[in-house]
Amino acid sequence: MAHSLFLSPAGREYENVNSPHGTLSRQVEMHSPWLIDDLELKVAQKAQQASGALDKEDDVVNVVGRVYNPTGVVFDPSRDSVGYYLRLVGGPTASADRDHIFLLKADGSVVTRENADAGFFAFAGGGLMSARVEPGDSVLVPEKLIQTRLMKDVKDITQILYQIAVTAGVLIVAF
Repeated sequence: MAHSLFLSPAGREYENVNSPHGTLSRQVEMHSPWLIDDLELKVAQKAQQASGALDKEDDVVNVVGRVYNPTGVVFDPSRDSVGYYLRLVGGPTASADRDHIFLLKADGSVVTRENADAGFFAFAGGGLMSARVEPGDSVLVPEKLIQTRLMKDVKDITQILYQIAVTAGVLIVAF
């Protein structure tokens, strides 16, 4: 019989026991959810990797931000460009900042429009939209900040005009 331990999102520890009659799950009493031995956690992660449970999550490309359908998309090795995944989720919305879209690689590196033409990508050409996407990467589409700044300016001007009107009203009443 095989045993495996895992934590629920609520911090409860459960034990799965695989037997010829099926998988049984029972709650194990813990004194604190933070007192998990690192070795046990590593063993559980290795077991998940061996079963392929972690590989399925890594076969996703996340497209988030100002797009019509922000979601995770199953990676397609034959279509591995930023432009393909943006088109798949409907593309950037009208409020998207198209000049600052970037690709966050699974290893933590960032590919922007400025550095997409440098290095390996210089030979391919096409900039960020043709940059190579790999499983686990994320395409991020930020919001235009100009609209936010415009609303702040309108609010500030309105506040100044209001204060001038209140001051004028007080001066008229006082004199």
